[in-house]
Amino acid sequence: MPKKNYCFVLLILLLSLPLKAQEVRNYNLSVNLDIKQNAVHVEGAMKIDFKDKDTIALVLWKQTTIRTIKGKRTKIAFRFDTVAPSPILFVSNGRVLTLTKKAGSPALQTVLVSYDCHMKGLDRWAQTFLDEWVELNMYSAWYPLNNESKSFTSTIDITMDKAYKVTGSGIISGKDGHWLMKQPWKASDNVIVASKELKTKQKQTSKSHIELNYSTLKENEADSIFTECQFMFDLYTKLFGSQDSTYFKLAVVPTDEGGGYSRKNFISWRTNHFNFNTRIGLAHEIAHFWWNHANTTTWEDWLNESFADYSKLLYIRERIGNRVFKLNIDFFQKRSKETPPIWGLNRNNEKADIVFYQKGALILYDLSQKVGEAKFFEFLKEVSTTKVNTTDRLLSLVELRFSKEIREWLETQLKTA
Repeated sequence: MPKKNYCFVLLILLLSLPLKAQEVRNYNLSVNLDIKQNAVHVEGAMKIDFKDKDTIALVLWKQTTIRTIKGKRTKIAFRFDTVAPSPILFVSNGRVLTLTKKAGSPALQTVLVSYDCHMKGLDRWAQTFLDEWVELNMYSAWYPLNNESKSFTSTIDITMDKAYKVTGSGIISGKDGHWLMKQPWKASDNVIVASKELKTKQKQTSKSHIELNYSTLKENEADSIFTECQFMFDLYTKLFGSQDSTYFKLAVVPTDEGGGYSRKNFISWRTNHFNFNTRIGLAHEIAHFWWNHANTTTWEDWLNESFADYSKLLYIRERIGNRVFKLNIDFFQKRSKETPPIWGLNRNNEKADIVFYQKGALILYDLSQKVGEAKFFEFLKEVSTTKVNTTDRLLSLVELRFSKEIREWLETQLKTA
């Protein structure tokens, strides 16, 4: 690579690094899941970096009774506002928990917490506290979360009825009502899943760990999902480059609601069957292992969702066939007509999902046709490797790798209704 180009890529990489913001760096929590009492009892410690401020705003489940919050070495005051709406877009039932440390005290603080979340009636998409299936995560705000905290580690000690088996977004060990979940990697969520009927399939090699957790799926369907996940992971690794982790876990939630979410090394997906929708849904979610660096609460989220949906199209073409691939391109084109531009679109806009997922994927497809797929896939590897997280940085890389004219074309597409 020419020295000029190398320096430019290095600059993009440095600019893509997250700004230093207040954050939770680590959770070390003991959690008791009491299904009969509809309660989650939590106590433990959080390591918080206040940076250059004395207060930090967190979000906690609205029906929470706080017993104690205190600093390990410095006095920490708290205020839990159960009236004001949640400041985090996807956590509507959270409420603001403000922590204030002693002025002039060190920025890095260990905060001890003890509280009870009352989960009676919790049965929403991706959030359940039911006898047949428990799923707790950031959406239910069962732990104090901060929107800027995307790279924490955690150790969660879990106790519950011995009839349940437990899994989650980390590495799980334990049995008979006592489980330990560790996330040694930099994570953005603490997901706990539990079921009396939980089953596991896994494959461990020197290069990867792939695991499937499910309850009601037929065995042949579970085998098919497992096989497809492995194919997707291998395909995307070939196209977009290797991941820094080869640990992958999928939890299949027994419901026909559909949809899912992706976290570091972990996916939750809703289905009772192995079918086309399951395959393409998982193809999108697994792609987020590569495309997950942009802000999810602004229009920059198109860098996550459009790239994941474009990846899904590549899976369809490779695994299902070119005819179905073209049908999906046609479907995307019909849905994208008369929609707002990507550029600057409010994430709450009623057409945001169509725009950020399908319209953006079409633009990427058109870009691949303009520059040629071989060059485009090399470009995608660079976008993924350098963790490009803003459109401005993407456009700079487009100009570097292709031309000023291609950059102007892409910017026009992003600004066109």
